Amino acid sequence: MTEFTGAAKLEELKLMSGGNPEKIAKYVAEKHAYDSLVTTYFSDEFPFAERPNEQYVVELGQKAEETGDDDDKIRYAIMKDRYEHNESKRVNGREDNLRSSMLLRQRLSSGATLTNTDLRLSERLTRANPTVENMVIYSTVRQQLNREE
Repeated sequence: MTEFTGAAKLEELKLMSGGNPEKIAKYVAEKHAYDSLVTTYFSDEFPFAERPNEQYVVELGQKAEETGDDDDKIRYAIMKDRYEHNESKRVNGREDNLRSSMLLRQRLSSGATLTNTDLRLSERLTRANPTVENMVIYSTVRQQLNREE
């Protein structure tokens, strides 16, 4: 079966690509490959849904099991990935940002040694939710890491 970049990975590439030509090029290439897959495997008979419902995903899964056809399996994999990504965003999206923000604020206030992981987390948080508070957290983490080097 064909390997593909899923919806979550595409969204992450897009989020983190801002201002970096190499990352933008990687995102555009991955997005083009994903769009080509969608064009190849979806049609009027099998419509592509940005936000598929659970019933549609189950129907595609049943069809893939019945026929054993690789095209049906790929359609099912793509729609299942989209469904799971959308559900994850719906359930965890805001909570992930809040957890990240609280963790970073706690590490900064306690004087803990910061790592590049903290820097990446704060950058992602700021790109996903560019509030003044998140920008200050990112800037503070970056400054402290630069001082330590």
